[in-house]
Amino acid sequence: MAMLEARPYRPFKSSEEYLEAMREDLAEWLSTLYPELSINADNFMDRLDTGVALCKTLTLTLANYTADNPPNVADVGLSIE
Repeated sequence: MAMLEARPYRPFKSSEEYLEAMREDLAEWLSTLYPELSINADNFMDRLDTGVALCKTLTLTLANYTADNPPNVADVGLSIE
């Protein structure tokens, strides 16, 4: 797993500056996770609009969860005869 560098806390003069900083940080994070999506601060909303990043994140999350928590046959109402 790639680690992002820690950034120092900095106050923002406006909500627009804050939103821009958040967009930059989220774009960097998603770009680290999914370099094939070529996400950056400028195309951030366009890339999110397709839903690809969301689907990839959910797929990865589900795969990690099921690897750590295999389903129990009794929990899903199936019987083994």
